[in-house]
Amino acid sequence: MTVVRCAPGYAYRKSEMSMSTLSDLMNEFFGMESSPAASHIQPRVNILENKDAFNIQMALPGFNKEDISIDLNENVLKISGRKNAEESKEIQYWRKEFLPGEFEKQFIVPESVDTEKISGSMERGVLNLLLPKREELKPQQARSIQIS
Repeated sequence: MTVVRCAPGYAYRKSEMSMSTLSDLMNEFFGMESSPAASHIQPRVNILENKDAFNIQMALPGFNKEDISIDLNENVLKISGRKNAEESKEIQYWRKEFLPGEFEKQFIVPESVDTEKISGSMERGVLNLLLPKREELKPQQARSIQIS
């Protein structure tokens, strides 16, 4: 007997799988679009560091900069956004994976960051936040000391 795993909690014998069962599974799977859990988006994030700054990159395809809010409270940086559904009676979707929804991510900002100089930009669906380090806390360049 061969067991085909389709989704967590589902297991069917190959001989029992029919087109209606497959259709039900597809409807169950794609029906997640209307569930509350599907409205919560999990954007991918990169955090980079060099000697001068930290850089937070967040993939937000389909978002405009007006859809995004960035707040700094104490040492917590909160990035949130909301993308509303686009309504059109002239368009019929055969498949819809670009879902409306919202997200919120929080980051602890290190003490080495000059919070007054944090800046951001949005280009090609990627949010870039630059968190420059304070001058007095940047690593000092190695130098030779002469003995007199």
